[in-house]
Amino acid sequence: MPRILRIWLLAVYGLWLAVPAHAAPAPIAVPVQIEIVDPLSVSKVRDMDFGNVIPTTNAGTVIMTPASTATCTAAGGIIQSGPCQAAEFMGHGLPNQVFRLKLPGSRKMTLTGPGTDMLVDNMTSGVSAGLSLISFSQGQGFARYRILSAGGDFRYYIAGRLNVGANQTPGTYSGTFTILLDYQ
Repeated sequence: MPRILRIWLLAVYGLWLAVPAHAAPAPIAVPVQIEIVDPLSVSKVRDMDFGNVIPTTNAGTVIMTPASTATCTAAGGIIQSGPCQAAEFMGHGLPNQVFRLKLPGSRKMTLTGPGTDMLVDNMTSGVSAGLSLISFSQGQGFARYRILSAGGDFRYYIAGRLNVGANQTPGTYSGTFTILLDYQ
């Protein structure tokens, strides 16, 4: 074989040996993190109570404010006396946790008793210093809140407007409502 060809073959063979081999795949460590949170807990502290209402020959309303020290304002000639307290709920979650609260559908409930049913409408919610309202969706009925307290504790209140009929039959009227809370 001519000498140039041998040198050329040796050079090609040398280049082939000089080419680095593909490295084997190296494992890559990828950190994964998850936080398991306690469920959002809620319990009822007090029922909604419009107190004592004295009906007249005219229909009227009692409007309650959603606060820890609720006030009731009677209109239409009826008289309200006695205790006035919004429904109170106590909850616990994580600080800065966001959740949604949904009031009853159409923000109404019916009270039944010995006479004509009475309607509580315009139901609203109020919160303690441990919560901050983020947004409210009128159409969906959801309010979004953030838990501000360092311990995760909070309170909220629900109230509304009681519609009393003319000559409403005396007696005890009661009803229930459902609220929904969910994580965000």
